[in-house]
Amino acid sequence: MRSSYAIQTFNLTKSFKGKGYEDWRGWTDQLTEIVKRRVKGERKVTVAVDHVDLKVASGEFFGILGPNGAGKTTLIKLLTCLLYPDEGTAIVNGYDIRKDRKMVKASSSLICGWWGTLFNRTVRQNLLFCGKMFGLDEKVANERIDLVLEVLSMKDKADELPWHLSSGMLQKMSLAKAFLVRTPIVFLDEPTIGLDPNVAYSIREFVKKLNGELGQTIFMSTHYMLEAELLCDRVAIINEGKIVAIGSPSELKERVKKSNILEIKVIGYYDALHDGLKEVSSSILEITESIEDPVIGKASVRVHVKEHENITQEVLGFLEDARCQVRYAKNMEPTLEDVFIALTGKRME
Repeated sequence: MRSSYAIQTFNLTKSFKGKGYEDWRGWTDQLTEIVKRRVKGERKVTVAVDHVDLKVASGEFFGILGPNGAGKTTLIKLLTCLLYPDEGTAIVNGYDIRKDRKMVKASSSLICGWWGTLFNRTVRQNLLFCGKMFGLDEKVANERIDLVLEVLSMKDKADELPWHLSSGMLQKMSLAKAFLVRTPIVFLDEPTIGLDPNVAYSIREFVKKLNGELGQTIFMSTHYMLEAELLCDRVAIINEGKIVAIGSPSELKERVKKSNILEIKVIGYYDALHDGLKEVSSSILEITESIEDPVIGKASVRVHVKEHENITQEVLGFLEDARCQVRYAKNMEPTLEDVFIALTGKRME
């Protein structure tokens, strides 16, 4: 099966038999369920990737956006032949993940944390080993290593062991491998998770370089809305293993313009106000809060309201009655988080 796309999936599905720890109930309820299933000889089945159909064009920067546990990493593991699908298949760089697994691995790079790092070898030795594994001439490999270490501001780390590097530097070293071997497709699994803003910014800039200057197809999973919006040509939103929407960030945001979004900056806000605020009007679809300073109750509150409904005065009146100090209130353009809320009915966690 051939495909004109860099990546194309056909009804791709993967399930796991587990003990049900994903159920966010009390541990006694979980234990009871586990015992019942053991007695009956049953195990709970979780569908991590549920009949996914995707098309990613050559040279595209494509993002998979979803909360933790949505199926992002499982999808990437399927596409890089670390897992075998239960149903369906995918074509990666012209190769079938069921029939041509070696060629899929040889023609793509997976950057996922510190996988493949040799902690008893220096940064340069790690990169050189990676280059040789992909058949690079040693002279060419060393030239590319010098270049990528300079681009990533890691020249002074070249002869250090990975044990001595920060998590940000380790992630940079992993990304350097993609620049070094220059496979047509690069898979990135949450490349900036847990990193400080400055390191995350430099990594995003480097990834844009891989896509823009080298023309590599980037397939990136993330749960950072802003990251997807800044980097991706198109985004697929995944929830509970299913793709619920695909499009460019602007196309996806256009979908939720049927609702109004009122953003309020307030002082004196507390969690208990959430339910009361939602009862102000039946026109309110969803409320999301971001607490900036819990001591003084400084918060940013976003109220999603049905289209053509204006309940600003009612909302402000409720907050003032609750002795909150409203700093400002204005209607906002939707974000990708608003898209996710509209499509799934819940917040991105």
